[in-house]
Amino acid sequence: IVTGGVAGNTLTIKDWVPGTVTDGVWKANDATANKDGIAINMGTVTQYNSASYRNPPVTDGYATGQITGLKIDGSGVLFATFSNQQSKAIGQISLASFNNEQGLQPAGGTTWKETFASGQPGYDAPESGTLGSIKASSLENSNVNLTNELVDLIKAQSNYQANAKTISTQSTIMQTIIQMT
Repeated sequence: IVTGGVAGNTLTIKDWVPGTVTDGVWKANDATANKDGIAINMGTVTQYNSASYRNPPVTDGYATGQITGLKIDGSGVLFATFSNQQSKAIGQISLASFNNEQGLQPAGGTTWKETFASGQPGYDAPESGTLGSIKASSLENSNVNLTNELVDLIKAQSNYQANAKTISTQSTIMQTIIQMT
């Protein structure tokens, strides 16, 4: 039981036990209390005339949001778009360059791997130095082997010339036969 009172400007609290609150529960902390209690001189406490209320919370940011989309700009910066209409850069794509690109070894499809002849890769952001830019939302969809296509074109041209020669020869023979008759 806590007892006490106010005498003049002094608030006195007696018979109290020191303690602490843990997880919302008060518990004595085994400290020794002052046998005379606590005396607080209220004569030196001053309150000035002003509004006495709590300020309402102020929001200086944005509501929470979930990632709704990703996009990459030409310089390789990866942006996340959120459901709260905000966008934030969350990453950077880097490109590799080699001292000797002719030394790269085909690894199948459109992939290449480094060799001793190509040298080690140097990584940097797109559009820096001699590196190109990134074309986002595009698909390089070439499945044509240029060497095979050029060989096929040369064969087709050769076949066309042979057929044209055959027609020309046949026309000459027909003219000769007509003149003989």
